[in-house]
Amino acid sequence: MGLTIVYIPIININIIMFSKFVKTFFLLLLLLILGLGIFTSKVNAEVVCGEAWRTEQYPDGTCGTYGQAGTMEPCLHPDGYCYDPMASVKCHITINGDCGQGPGALTPTPTRPPGERTPTPTPTPTPPRQDICRSLNCQVGPTLCKDTSLSEGQRVDLVSVSTQPVREFRYALYNMDNLYPAPPADNPKPICVPPDFPGDINHPTDACPPNTYHLVYRKIYSSHQLKGTISLNYDQIFVPDQLNGGNIPSKVSFTAYMVDQNGQLSNPVEPCVKRLARAIITITPTPTPTLTITPTPPKKTPTPFPQVFCTRIDTYVDGILIKPGSQIKVGQYVGFKAWGIAKNTIITGMIFRLRHKESGKIVFSQTVLASYDRDARMYVGNTTPFPKSYKIITKGSYQISASMIKR
Repeated sequence: MGLTIVYIPIININIIMFSKFVKTFFLLLLLLILGLGIFTSKVNAEVVCGEAWRTEQYPDGTCGTYGQAGTMEPCLHPDGYCYDPMASVKCHITINGDCGQGPGALTPTPTRPPGERTPTPTPTPTPPRQDICRSLNCQVGPTLCKDTSLSEGQRVDLVSVSTQPVREFRYALYNMDNLYPAPPADNPKPICVPPDFPGDINHPTDACPPNTYHLVYRKIYSSHQLKGTISLNYDQIFVPDQLNGGNIPSKVSFTAYMVDQNGQLSNPVEPCVKRLARAIITITPTPTPTLTITPTPPKKTPTPFPQVFCTRIDTYVDGILIKPGSQIKVGQYVGFKAWGIAKNTIITGMIFRLRHKESGKIVFSQTVLASYDRDARMYVGNTTPFPKSYKIITKGSYQISASMIKR
């Protein structure tokens, strides 16, 4: 009995001591866990976002990267995210510059202090176009362009003056037969040529049809000049315009430009615009009056009197039959063929006369034999050599006539 009483208290004391030990152990373990949490939070709160590529937040809430490395430095947002001040979004930046999805993606990386930004380069503005063309002079020989016209074989001299020294002068051509709707009045559209046309610059423009270009000539000097000069031949100016059905303009407009020291083309200004007309020769054949011979009637039996008539005159230019009123150029060759009928006689010959209407002079006269065309049942005669009988050397209007010679 005595041994049992002594043994039990010893067991109770051990249990009590063991219970206190367990409580103390769990208390220390709890304090350790809390301490680690506080330490971890402090580390996360003090993390500094490293220099990375610029971040962007996509519509689905994820983050991406673009741009060049080092172009922006995300700073730490108070809530623990890396904050992109350029895009105003928050992202988690890893060491390799990619955007993560959670707090674990935050990786502390030493970098320059938050708030220090890489300066953004200021773009250089494009210099404006300037009004540097002072004047343009246009002459055909000693005569101003406004007082004359240009014929085949002739040339025009253009002299433009700049207000500042330049190396490159340009001369653009426009078609006065093809105008933009007013206002302003007399605003011509560009002359458009194929890409293989031998202009100094075939300048692309939206105003020309596809695969055609604005006809522009230029003069480039080795040193800077105040004056530019260029000479253009007739066939460099009056060319088929692809913006106007391939027709050759009857009048063109020149606009002078300069390329300034900033590489900019000058503005078009009124003193640097001149116009020039193309020389046009028109030959209008005039029907020859009918020659009527009235003989003295015999006393006895009336005898039918002979009559001859000119029915028409055909005009050939460089061997090609043209319509009445067509335009003929200086330097082209003309020839003529006349048709006639006769009553009570025959036509043996014809006399052709070409008269210059402005001067009244007969510039060409020829008498030829006539032959009879059985199919047409008419007499016919033509100038020789046919069909290139006479070369037009003077501009103006002409009148052709043919007289029938009867037997």
